[in-house]
Amino acid sequence: MGLGAGTLAGWLLQTLPSLTELSCSELDPQVRDIATSYFGLDDQDPRLTLQVGDALEHAAAAQAAGKTFDLVVVDVGGAQDVESQAMMAPPVAFQTREALRLAADLVAPGGVLSMTVVGGGDQELLQL
Repeated sequence: MGLGAGTLAGWLLQTLPSLTELSCSELDPQVRDIATSYFGLDDQDPRLTLQVGDALEHAAAAQAAGKTFDLVVVDVGGAQDVESQAMMAPPVAFQTREALRLAADLVAPGGVLSMTVVGGGDQELLQL
C-alpha cells in the first residue's frame, strides 16, 4: 500500500526472480508516473500490478477475493493537518482497528506485515 518512487517494488522485482506476483496501490497517478518515468520501475513486468486509487479499497477487494500475500507493506503518508503540513505515516485512515485488521488479514501464514510509522501515532497504533 503506497508506491512512492517504486524503489522497493523495483528492488523486489530485480532481486527475487522467484517472485510471482507483486501488487502495488498508489492513490496519486502522478506518483505512479514518476516511479515509472524517473525511478526506473518497470511497469511492463508481468509480475507487477499497479493499481491507482485508494489502497484500503484495493485491500478490501483483495480480501474479498480471498487473496493473501507473503509480504504486506503499508508505506503511505500524508500531512498531519492543513496548517502544519507536518508529515505523518500512516495517515489517520490507516490507523483504525478496521484498517489494521484488513492489512493483517492479507498476510499469508508465516508472512510479514510492515508499516512505516512517522510523525506520531505510534503509541496509538501499539494500543490497537
